[in-house]
Amino acid sequence: MSYQLRSHKLLHHPKEIKDYQEGKMFPPIFIEFGPVGGCNHRCVHCYVQKILNTPPEMMDTDVYIRFMEEIGDYGVKAIVLAGVGEPLLHKATPRAIEGAVKHGTDVGLFTNGIPLNEKNIPSLLDNLTYIRFTINGSNKNNYAKTHQTSEKDWDKLLKNLDMLANYKQKRNSKCTLGVYTVLFEDNLPDLLKWIKHVKSLDFDYIIAKPPNVRMDNVKMFEQLKFEKNEEILNEIKSLNDKKFHVELREDLFNDAQTKKRYSECLGLPFMCAVDSDGSVYTCNWYWREKKYLYGNLKNSTFKEIWESEQKKKVLEFVGDKNSGFDIKKCGACRQDNINLFLENLKYGRTKIEIPKGEKPEHINFL
Repeated sequence: MSYQLRSHKLLHHPKEIKDYQEGKMFPPIFIEFGPVGGCNHRCVHCYVQKILNTPPEMMDTDVYIRFMEEIGDYGVKAIVLAGVGEPLLHKATPRAIEGAVKHGTDVGLFTNGIPLNEKNIPSLLDNLTYIRFTINGSNKNNYAKTHQTSEKDWDKLLKNLDMLANYKQKRNSKCTLGVYTVLFEDNLPDLLKWIKHVKSLDFDYIIAKPPNVRMDNVKMFEQLKFEKNEEILNEIKSLNDKKFHVELREDLFNDAQTKKRYSECLGLPFMCAVDSDGSVYTCNWYWREKKYLYGNLKNSTFKEIWESEQKKKVLEFVGDKNSGFDIKKCGACRQDNINLFLENLKYGRTKIEIPKGEKPEHINFL
């Protein structure tokens, strides 16, 4: 079983690539959506930390439900609920997920796991393609320190993960369960024990990486040095097997995440970002920057926004080398590998070859 978490899955969508090459309009394959503009935690390394100091902003429920249903009718293949907050703080989230799935869109969820309960877990397991938990600690103390929350949340998290694993087994759910953790010197000593516990719950994968090198708000923590901790990090990698995928992003222990291997942002026609106030943007890096705003769901349907003149103007701005847009100022990019592939395709350095063999999991989540 392959999750292909670092590369891209665009080659599994040849029709969209063909439409792109011919300059045709087509719906995005994938959307990142934040229905809640706020969080119940204040993780020190979070790139939206400055936003989280305000009360959570919830998307209007009617707009939320309509949007999640209409994207499937339009042809959007996948959406992940993530964004700048905790999606499960919105009471309509389980219903919205169910509506999207009924209309043909795959749905993934990023969550810290605290809002899970016996009421919402069955619906989530029945409808979601995957759930990825953000857990940046390995014991009660360093978890509370990193998430800037009460130690009681650690106990609640463990209870919720156990409950979720039991429900998944009872319902024979196909929902993929994973954990995403940021590495600090503080959480490393107990990390091996913690990952073994996650594995024992029959979770499917864990991703471990250092914090974004641009985050000034992690200075209170000592940055993790790979060479200094090579032995324990190799022990963590050794937990990888056919049933449990371990991905340790070693390249991010330097500034590789901000070095661009391409000169143009070409992947925008394939995905976008949607905020809790209904705003539709190019991507999550330029969340809440008007220069990169396509439109708002309060005033228009998603289809109208995607096919609008405003979106066309934004893409022209990004593509114009004299506009002032500088791709080198972008941080860690979700479209990194897609941009590299499309630039190589544009200049004849690669060609379209549909991958042979078993398809990776979740091919609609680029």
